[in-house]
Amino acid sequence: MPPPTSVFKFFGKNRVEDFTKGIFYAAHPSQFNDPFECSPLFVKEINPNLVQCVKANFLSTIINRDAKFLYEDAFSKRPYKTFIELIYRQLGMIPTCGNVDDTRMWAYYNNHEGFAVEIDTSKIPSLVKTVDNDWTLEVLGLFPINYVNNFPSININGGDLKLKSIALSLLKQKKKWKHEKEWRIVFNSKDGENLGSPLLKGWSPSIRRIKLPTECIKAVYLGANFIFSFNPDGYLTTEQELMAEYLLNNKETIKVYQMVSNNDCFNYTPCKTDFQFSNGVWLAWDWKDKKYIEIGHRTIVTKHIYPSSENLV
Repeated sequence: MPPPTSVFKFFGKNRVEDFTKGIFYAAHPSQFNDPFECSPLFVKEINPNLVQCVKANFLSTIINRDAKFLYEDAFSKRPYKTFIELIYRQLGMIPTCGNVDDTRMWAYYNNHEGFAVEIDTSKIPSLVKTVDNDWTLEVLGLFPINYVNNFPSININGGDLKLKSIALSLLKQKKKWKHEKEWRIVFNSKDGENLGSPLLKGWSPSIRRIKLPTECIKAVYLGANFIFSFNPDGYLTTEQELMAEYLLNNKETIKVYQMVSNNDCFNYTPCKTDFQFSNGVWLAWDWKDKKYIEIGHRTIVTKHIYPSSENLV
């Protein structure tokens, strides 16, 4: 299946500041909402030489004696699960989907209060950097989720340790999710850095934040309740103003759409809009009246919004 020219990434409204800085989150494969996705339970057999290779390489990096004992014990009792977990610490995934007008997707990710970003797949670079440590990640590619009816049974028997083939073999979900038409942008740490895992005590998800260039962004789609929600004090929220300012500054290259309800068919349609700022007031293009309307005053106090780890994926 050839990759699409565009994919869509949904965000909650608490991710506006990160997005305007080009920051995306390369999730650990265990962080997705379907607990069976990328599950080690799929793996029925692994080439013992690969397990020993991963075990030896990993244990050689551990100095603490007690920690080394714990991992040796894990390999002894749960070799396949431990193998997959260590592989996953080198991988990151950005979940995207093939359509932006499915009401279920807006409900899953942000209850229509967030936004979606259209990514030009031809502009995704081959290498990206992490935000916190400036590590280099290699883009393995854009790959589709394989929707299946039966629980997979996977054998990893190759002679070489190829992260790409292992990751692809585990990109499976039950067919009930096929409406998502999901594609994954998959990364791996180029020099073997450990991107960490939510299974580790004290682990911080910020280590998995990466930067994508603005050139990747074709359009932004604002949820039905993102901009035109009622602001009783007459001022935009910090998130609304950050987004409006970003879109105004990038209006030559990034298109903007507002998701509008179709009351006769329980659906939402993207309608083109854009923003202006004049005399301390934000204006947005009204698709119904074909004119700019006032949506709120400049925010008096600007606060920085830092997303919680629960909503990064």
